[in-house]
Amino acid sequence: MVVTIPQQGKAAAPNRRRAVLIVPAYNEALEIAASLTALDRYLCAELPAYDWELLVVDDGSTDGTVAAVRSLAPALTVPIRVVEHVENSGLGQALRTGFAHATGDVVVTMDADLSYDVGHIGRLVQAWESTGAAIVLASPYMPGGRTVAVPRQLRTRSRWANRYLTVSSGRRLRTFTGMVRAYDGRFLRNLVIGSDGVVINVELIRKACILGLPVVEIPAVLNWSGLATRQGRTRVVSRRAWRETRRTLQMKRGHWREIVCGGPQPQNAVAGRVEHDDAPISGNRDIRQP
Repeated sequence: MVVTIPQQGKAAAPNRRRAVLIVPAYNEALEIAASLTALDRYLCAELPAYDWELLVVDDGSTDGTVAAVRSLAPALTVPIRVVEHVENSGLGQALRTGFAHATGDVVVTMDADLSYDVGHIGRLVQAWESTGAAIVLASPYMPGGRTVAVPRQLRTRSRWANRYLTVSSGRRLRTFTGMVRAYDGRFLRNLVIGSDGVVINVELIRKACILGLPVVEIPAVLNWSGLATRQGRTRVVSRRAWRETRRTLQMKRGHWREIVCGGPQPQNAVAGRVEHDDAPISGNRDIRQP
């Protein structure tokens, strides 16, 4: 179910770029109001050149998360929508739902607990603007990035998983598994996404690379200070995520291209050509150019 919450904020201005901030949420009733308030203030103060929309995807919460969002909405300046899942379906499905409802030129994804500070949003969007990348990753594992208060066992496991993905993919990327990113909107709208689990983050990078589209990273700080509940959730999904990731990387290149583009590619396909907004994107180019 999709709920658009009426507000007194300004109407969207013509000829301005649209931006959507997707916030997947599951049982975040205690924190969601503070997080959305911080996001709203940041977007209005630091990124006013865009027409922003907050899109909360509630993944079957049972603790009143949606009620908390509705109660807060009149106090926000940025327009907000809530998409509700009837039952908990996992991060992958929450992101797919968000992508399906996002109409922005740029789409940013953030954790509901703000384990990455709101300031990362501006840096992600700036990198998207300057590079023409299909995906911009917030990377705590590249030079200049770091983690704070992440339990040692989880931090070690995550680092080794990402190193494995770096070597297996042959790409000079340090963080494949993080969710905090900026996506080119048209890139997302032309993808066929197959993953329901957390491996969706790897799948999206893999598909951009196969299409020859740029993927870039920016240094980021992952801060788990005071986020004890997240540690328990991460333990539950980590083994399953590892198995899914290995299966994803083991797919043959031809099978990947078929999944990405919705069917086998003709041999005489012109690299870099996009016929219209609903056509599959292929080739190495700035996908925002006409």
